[in-house]
Formats: sequence, structure tokens, C-alpha cells
Amino acid sequence: MSDILASVPAGASRTSPRRQRRLMSREVVQAVADYYQLKADVLIGPDRSRRVSWPRQMAMVMLRRHTQLGVSAIASALGQQCHTTVVYGCKQVAKRREQSADWDSDFKELDRLLLQRRGGVEFVRHSHAHGRAFQTVRKKNTEQQGGQNGRPNQ
Repeated sequence: MSDILASVPAGASRTSPRRQRRLMSREVVQAVADYYQLKADVLIGPDRSRRVSWPRQMAMVMLRRHTQLGVSAIASALGQQCHTTVVYGCKQVAKRREQSADWDSDFKELDRLLLQRRGGVEFVRHSHAHGRAFQTVRKKNTEQQGGQNGRPNQ
């Protein structure tokens, strides 16, 4: 096998780009609270009014995107009793982003701010590429797959 790095010119850097760090839950909650001009305690508290519930749902999505926490841990980080609240909140954010450009721009701006805090490079992932929906996992054709364990029939 040939060494991939052997083809790199002598003056070029052989180091990989710096990895982005994962944010702590309190950093994400504080960033969302600052964005919506609320106190973090209010965001975590029991208030169910619209002025708090929407930012809390945005915090759920941002915690999901920028930390390695599961839905149960996100629920406890936001003072919720059940993980299903987080699942519902994430669905509501996705639904509202489709309905309104204002909510979508809020989402994108918060995401950009948190990416800056992570120290990473900002990039855009389009939901559609070349007129088709973007898929991260390709399904194998069953005819090509052949027999058991993905081995072709002989």
C-alpha cells in the first residue's frame, strides 16, 4: 500500500485540522438565554409561558446539536421531568422552522454563535443537493448485496 502522505509536497503541512470541542450544557443554556434576553434560571425554571417555552425548545435543539448529551440528560439539564418533552420540543422547532423564515433565521444565528464558541469552522449543510434530498447513509441495493452477511452469491 502506498502512503497517502507521501504524495503531499515537502513544504505542505501534514497536520490535520483542529477538532472542535464539545460545549458544556451550561454554556449552551447561557448562550440561548443571552440571545433571547432571559436569565438562565428562567430558562431552566418551571415557567411555561410562550416567552420562555420557545427559547427552551431552541435550547433543547442546540444541546442536542452541540453536546453529546442524550434526551434524558438534556431534560434534566433544562429542569424537565421527562425525556419526551425534549423529543416534542425538537419536533416543534423543526416544524416552526419550516413555517417561518424568522424562526429559521433565529435557529441559524444561534447555531452560528455556538459554532464560534466551539472554535470550529462554520459550514453550511444543505438539506437538498442537486435537486435530491440529502442522505447521510446510503441504502444498499438488495440485488447487489446477494447472500447473507453482504457476500455475493457464488
